[in-house]
Amino acid sequence: MRALTTAKIVDEHAHWIAGDTTLVQTGDLVDRGNASLAVLELFARLEEEAPLHGGRVVPLLGNHEWLCLSSDYRYASKHELAWLGENVPSGKASDVRPAVSRWLDNFLRLYAGGANLDVLDRVYTEEERPKLNNIIRQGADIWMDIFGSGGPYAQLLSSRRIATVEGKGKCRTLFVHAGLPESVVPKLYGTVDALNEAGGAMLKYHAAPRGAKPDAPSKDAKRIITGNDGPLWIRSWAMDRAARVCPAIETVVEESQVRRAVVGHTVQEEVTEKCHGHLTLLDVGMSDAYNPGGKPTVWECEDGQVRIVTPSGRKNFGSRHDDEL
Repeated sequence: MRALTTAKIVDEHAHWIAGDTTLVQTGDLVDRGNASLAVLELFARLEEEAPLHGGRVVPLLGNHEWLCLSSDYRYASKHELAWLGENVPSGKASDVRPAVSRWLDNFLRLYAGGANLDVLDRVYTEEERPKLNNIIRQGADIWMDIFGSGGPYAQLLSSRRIATVEGKGKCRTLFVHAGLPESVVPKLYGTVDALNEAGGAMLKYHAAPRGAKPDAPSKDAKRIITGNDGPLWIRSWAMDRAARVCPAIETVVEESQVRRAVVGHTVQEEVTEKCHGHLTLLDVGMSDAYNPGGKPTVWECEDGQVRIVTPSGRKNFGSRHDDEL
């Protein structure tokens, strides 16, 4: 919310105020704090509201969304699992989204009023602690149900893109969670749209109820989501030496007909450029799970000018001059 309000995307009540802006979120909305489900609900609301004002919201799939979908809850907050165990006593997956929506409404009411948001954290007394492990286990069972086959959050995430190309002219940019190896695009799928179609088949297969599964996706489609060197997991774009990785990055940028690629996934001290401006590493560990108090940061491109937006203001960003773009 601090990032979105600082960039004037939403007001303090989380209502869209950005007109025809396109908002891209590069994945990993979950697993980094005690309100993953509320964040998913927030973006679901923005996806519905933005088009009413001419805008768009494009949340991408990150590797942590896939971990949730694959029943891996080791990164889930125990506080959030306990919250599920207590606030969804029926244990029914269908009851979760309404409960989370009520929590989000309460959060936004307090946020808009400037309240200390620690009041939302449940504090367990010594008498309650012996029951806590059971509550967490109940929450973990619910977590696997809501992200499993037929689950409400599996269905929500089944429409996520793997990558997207947004903007025009000098703002035309490829966004992807971790990177887009040239072995995937252009060599295997040719275009970002074809990549998203294949990845979407994998997500829809997972999200479908067990008795209504579509045809199983291809091995290549599975590797899009699960491969260590695929778009959700690859680290070489961020971590390898420029001389080794930049030629491949520049090929992907050229084939995708964009000015640059922007990725998250690998945490940096600050937003960083690489490969003569062809790659921007966006993830600064924004959640306070990484940095106490959080580190709200937004990358912005408007009329060809790139800026970084933080609570301290907007500043121009990029080492490449306009005539080089």
